[in-house]
Amino acid sequence: MLNASRSHLAEVEESYFEHQSVAFRYAGNCLKAAIMAFAHGIVPGWFQTSASDLVKKIANNRKLQA
Repeated sequence: MLNASRSHLAEVEESYFEHQSVAFRYAGNCLKAAIMAFAHGIVPGWFQTSASDLVKKIANNRKLQA
C-alpha cells in the first residue's frame, strides 16, 4: 500500500498533504452536490440546477488537472 501511495503521489506531482487537501476539497464538493440533489428531490424548487452545475464544475476541474 505504501508503494502504491508513493507511486500515485509521484504521478500527480503532489506531496501527501497537498494531495490530502485536494481530495478533501473534492469530497466536500461531492457531499455538497449530494445534499443539494437530496434537497431538490424533496422540494423541486430548491437547487434546480445547482447540484448538476457543481458536478460539471468538479469534472471540468479534474480534466484541467489531468
